[in-house]
Parts: sequence; structure tokens; C-alpha cells
Amino acid sequence: MIEKTDSLSKISIYSSNVNGFGDKHKRTGYFLHIKKFNPDIVLLSDTRLNLDKENQLRNEIEYNCYFNSYASNSRGVAILIKKNLPIKTTPIYNDDEGNILTVLCEVDSKCFTVSAIYGPNDDKPEFFDDLFSMLLTQVTPNAITGGDMNVTLDFSD
Repeated sequence: MIEKTDSLSKISIYSSNVNGFGDKHKRTGYFLHIKKFNPDIVLLSDTRLNLDKENQLRNEIEYNCYFNSYASNSRGVAILIKKNLPIKTTPIYNDDEGNILTVLCEVDSKCFTVSAIYGPNDDKPEFFDDLFSMLLTQVTPNAITGGDMNVTLDFSD
């Protein structure tokens, strides 16, 4: 965990496709698993949460939670930032389909964005064109992007 005197390079980030996060036992198991990594920021994709489950998660963990949920049976992303971090956060972007969420973070007058992505399951190059355009027009050139892009790097296999 970063302290006020530490640099931003000490922030630890963990990214996971959770394949649905509505079940309390699954969430508990996940957080017990990542506890050993002690992440400052957690990026979640394919959360499949509704408003009630979002509120339950907020009450279960010591993270500030930002969500872009679509439906309890598909999609959804979340960004979780430890409550005790000296980071000022502002959500600045989310799409309407639960695939993108971006939060502006500020530490000691230094700004960066954190984005959680859940790429479409089918081939939609325009999704990534729009994503890169959005990232290039953010208020800061410093960006961290993670998640499940759902892309194949080599189509010949």
C-alpha cells in the first residue's frame, strides 16, 4: 500500500474476470484469495451485479467501489480502490452496456485514469476504436487500463 510519502509506482493493481459476482460465498472466496497480494486497486470484469448486490459488496469490503453494471446475468465492470489510500477519485466515464468504466485519480497533484474493461464477446473492432478514442481524450495522458478484452491475438490458430 502506498503511503503519503511514497511514489505512485508503489500502487498495486489486481485485475480479474470474476464471471459473475452476485454470490456472497464466491465474493468472499475471491477476496480471501487476493488478500495475499494486498492490492490497492482491483479491476473487475463480468461482474453481473444489480444495485442490491453492488450495495452488499460495498458493505463487505474496505474499498471505495465504482460500478458500471448492465444486468445481473451479463456484463458489468467495477473499480475498487482501498479506502485508506490518499487518492482523490472521480468517476468520469462509463458506457451504457456495462463494458467500460473510468475513474480519474489524483495523488499529490498528479492525475491518472484507471479504466476497467470488459470487451464484447463477438468481433467488434469499433468497440476498441471507441475505447482508444475515449482514452486519448481523457483529462490526463497517464492511464491504467485493465480487464478482459475478449480478443484473440492470433486469428490463424
